[in-house]
Amino acid sequence: MYYEETDKPAHARTSNITEELGQVDTILSDKTGTLTCNSIEFVKCSVAGTAYGRGITEVEKAMAKRNGSPLMAKSNDHGEDGVVTSRKSTVKGFNFEDERIMNASWLFDPHSDVIQKFFRLLAVCHIVIPEVDEVTGKVSYDF
Repeated sequence: MYYEETDKPAHARTSNITEELGQVDTILSDKTGTLTCNSIEFVKCSVAGTAYGRGITEVEKAMAKRNGSPLMAKSNDHGEDGVVTSRKSTVKGFNFEDERIMNASWLFDPHSDVIQKFFRLLAVCHIVIPEVDEVTGKVSYDF
């Protein structure tokens, strides 16, 4: 498998996937015959019980449409009538806006250590596999 946009081939991160691949007998695709692309937009998060992010999620948009009410702006991204307007990020998949986190503002938060650990974990979980030495209990990280 290969991802053209980033010019990167797929890498197996665990042996579990190798074992499970032998069990696959059907691959589902959309009506065009291409594999479905699951893309995620980072809009909001909750760290230690505090919600961060001013963007509007797809769930919030659907609920507003179902209820027949416009979404009221939570940030500066709104018109004169208060209805939210979309502003796309220049970084694919990153539409996060919150002045409490952005531009190193999180450093002045009383819980900055928890915020740092949250984002480190978020980043590491996508590129690193932690391995624990059963004898020493020491954790090493495999890229």
